[in-house]
Amino acid sequence: MSLYRPVLPQEILDMIIESVSCFRIAKHRTAGLSSIALVSRSFRERAHGYLFAAVKLPDLNKHHRTSAEKQGKKRIREFYELSEANPRLTSRITYLAVQLEDSCQETAARVAKIFSQVFACPQGTSHPRPCSLWLDARHQSLYAFGEEFGRRFFEIVQNPRLTHLYLRNLYGLPNDLLRGSSIKHLEALNLSLSWMSKPRSALAGAYSGVPSVKCPNGRVIHCDVAVLDSLTISSTFPVTFFLDMSRHQSVAPEHLFSKLKYLEITEDLVVYNAHIWRLLENKAFGPGLATVKLEALYIRPDIGIYPESLYPIHLLSNLTTLILSYGVVTKPDSTNLTFTAFRKLLSQDQGLPSKLRNIILQFSLSALDLVETIPSYKWWRLDELFSERRFERLDSLTLEVCVDLATDDTVVSQLDKWSCKGYDAKEVATYLKGQFPLVMGEAKFEFDVSFEGDVVLVFEPPPKLEYN
Repeated sequence: MSLYRPVLPQEILDMIIESVSCFRIAKHRTAGLSSIALVSRSFRERAHGYLFAAVKLPDLNKHHRTSAEKQGKKRIREFYELSEANPRLTSRITYLAVQLEDSCQETAARVAKIFSQVFACPQGTSHPRPCSLWLDARHQSLYAFGEEFGRRFFEIVQNPRLTHLYLRNLYGLPNDLLRGSSIKHLEALNLSLSWMSKPRSALAGAYSGVPSVKCPNGRVIHCDVAVLDSLTISSTFPVTFFLDMSRHQSVAPEHLFSKLKYLEITEDLVVYNAHIWRLLENKAFGPGLATVKLEALYIRPDIGIYPESLYPIHLLSNLTTLILSYGVVTKPDSTNLTFTAFRKLLSQDQGLPSKLRNIILQFSLSALDLVETIPSYKWWRLDELFSERRFERLDSLTLEVCVDLATDDTVVSQLDKWSCKGYDAKEVATYLKGQFPLVMGEAKFEFDVSFEGDVVLVFEPPPKLEYN
């Protein structure tokens, strides 16, 4: 037996683990935590808490769909076997992301079992940690994955540990999905709801002692739906369906949205969500709604931008922070179109909310030919816009720029022939600030430009060969 037994104080162990877990790059963070876990049992116990806090099943490569499906099933099977061998690992998970490529019953059954293990309340824990579920069904019906999968899914929705639910590309959801749940943060993108209700087994005991009010028209107003803190929806998503629990039952919007603090509408900024418009007109949102994000993944030049299609942000009387976000643009023309959209949205005749103090503009630029294309963007349009008097009450204006490689597969396959150069993000930000002389010289609010990370990677094509 060794006479030397090194023992580190718990504070030192926690400090080391936390410092490694803060690495920005995911693969470096995972590699560091995995190495630390091999040092000793004390390190392993703490490192596993971070390694298994967030699990993605699977992490697919979108450019190789066929192989990705096989890898996805393999990854789910391997994690299922790992969780069966060591159930303690799943008890550490607080964020579970699942993407189902097809309706394979065997894979769906494994995922259903993983659901049960992750969301089970750990023994001896009176206040279990809240959990998040992210589910992408790849445009399939919930019932295509089998009865067992649906039953487990509804059990999770009723589980008090589930506070964050992110659903994408899923069809056939019952419109009483939120009844009896503890969900505080909901993301619903590309969903379809049905008039079908949740199975009786999923509703057992969920509504005991919950008050309801019967209206003169015979409809029942339920109060057993969780009050949302944040909501992210598609621009065409019928959010009011969540209010109509069945053909004769409903929930008051003043209850569901009474404490909403964050609202995000994504996909198509130039066509507003009529359902949101109706809620705004009826003042269904509570006074706490202070942050709204409008995101457009693309803007079609052939559609145009018309005043009647813009969001009525003037109705958000308590709005303090407005975030406008656009997807990746690869040509100056498309970026200049987004600048036009910014101007039209913020220059509506009805004016801006009186409490608006912060505006954040988020957009992505292509890393291809970035050095050459940045000067061709019409930054002066934004510079002139925010130098107007209507923005005098602002406290801050922020440009959040993400440099992305998003482009077609043909170009990506040729990147090994391109040259790559890294630029200091602060230097690029300083250059962009120089494109806003009016804002920098006259505006009273704080103006900032930020990039993701400290280095901006730029890819440049090889020089074209000229033949005599």
